Amino acid sequence: MQRTLSTLESPAAAPGLMLAGVGMVALAALGSGLAELTGVALIALGAGVSLVARVSSERRLEWLLLHAAVYGSVYLLFLGARLHADGLTPLLAADAAGSVFFLAVLARLVVRSS
Repeated sequence: MQRTLSTLESPAAAPGLMLAGVGMVALAALGSGLAELTGVALIALGAGVSLVARVSSERRLEWLLLHAAVYGSVYLLFLGARLHADGLTPLLAADAAGSVFFLAVLARLVVRSS
């Protein structure tokens, strides 16, 4: 498990995480029923990993808090839209549960980098 987390937090994984997330959100928008909340969480994690790799340590906390606020808002917007459109479905519950893993890795990254 530790190796998986360190792989997700490596700067080399950031573009792939963001690409996978954008692909999931794009396919969900086309009506495939794919998990868009997990896609948003993957985009947020990839962008967060990239941010940690590029921002100097003395300004990193401010940028990470801003990052978390923006992507947290986007995530809640997607969740609210799905709840409004379809209500709480088993697919939405599974999507939200699956995305929690990636959001927890992002939260761990924010805490470790501060």
